[in-house]
Amino acid sequence: MGNGWFDFNAAGALHPYIGGGIGGARVEVRDFSAQSAGGGGFTDDDIVLAYQGGVGINFDITDRTTIDLGYRYFATEDPGYSTSGGEFDFEYEQHVALLSLRYVFAPTGRTDSDGDGVPDVLDKCPNTPAGAPVDSSGCPLDSDGDGVPDYQDKCPNTAAGVAVGSDGCPLDADGDGVPDYLDECPNTPAAAVVNDKGCPTVVDSDGDGVPDDRDQCPDTPAGVPVTSSGCAAEQVAILEGVKFEFNSTTLTNNTETILDETAQTLQDSPGFRIELSGNTDSIGSDSYNQQLSQARAESARSYLVNKGIDPSRIEAVGYGESRPIAPNANPDGSDNPEGRAKNRRTEFKILGQ
Repeated sequence: MGNGWFDFNAAGALHPYIGGGIGGARVEVRDFSAQSAGGGGFTDDDIVLAYQGGVGINFDITDRTTIDLGYRYFATEDPGYSTSGGEFDFEYEQHVALLSLRYVFAPTGRTDSDGDGVPDVLDKCPNTPAGAPVDSSGCPLDSDGDGVPDYQDKCPNTAAGVAVGSDGCPLDADGDGVPDYLDECPNTPAAAVVNDKGCPTVVDSDGDGVPDDRDQCPDTPAGVPVTSSGCAAEQVAILEGVKFEFNSTTLTNNTETILDETAQTLQDSPGFRIELSGNTDSIGSDSYNQQLSQARAESARSYLVNKGIDPSRIEAVGYGESRPIAPNANPDGSDNPEGRAKNRRTEFKILGQ
């Protein structure tokens, strides 16, 4: 017989099969009744076409040992015989139920090196991490099709076509919590409060085009030109955080960040000129405080010029202790540290365009 069998779920431990075959059979007949009656009897045989079909299920006990539970139907074309009494035909068929144990001596190719349930011979991703769910080819599942396998995907239901990071979550370039594919305001400043569309929720109270959270002059008159920081001509903003070493013109470390923002404002606001003013508290003589405030204003101006700002756009002025914004002393004559700290300041005044 030449047989062909097809295994379903060949990679699994339990695999049904179906098949059949065709070939030849020698069918012999003997007349035993005639022999028992004392006659000569007869014996004859015929070679005929044979065929079979079968179904079953295999259960793999080990990589090489299999239990086979199956059914076979075997039949032939009718064999013919000749006797002294003439010619006659038989019909031959058989039905077989079988339970067998099969052992394969040669290598089976069913080794599963990474233990994902897919044998190496079928495994297209042979080094899958232990425990990662895989498809029939042995590759990690990627349910949302974002290119990041499920076992690494922290956002497993990403919409189709959305760009994601290595963790499988949609990209959020400006870090506002709204993914890029939903973000209608993709360049929101850091720490800005945004709505579900990624746009700042802060209002622009004075209508100058600069949101309140970035507006250093929130009461600008309507319709006048303003800098990118929201200030118009003659308006003054205190450069909070611009500090100097005690009794010195040396900028403190955290001051540079504030002046960098000022430089950026001037770069973003071409044509505007500013007055950079220094102010002190009342400790020391008037003349000394005047000189110190002027030197500090010049120091801040030099920093901005070194950042590429045209020197003609910045006027440095020292006002000393002449323009306090808080009491230097309490009503009883005692020192007022909080007031003095407020008076030691650097201001940014718009001179116009």
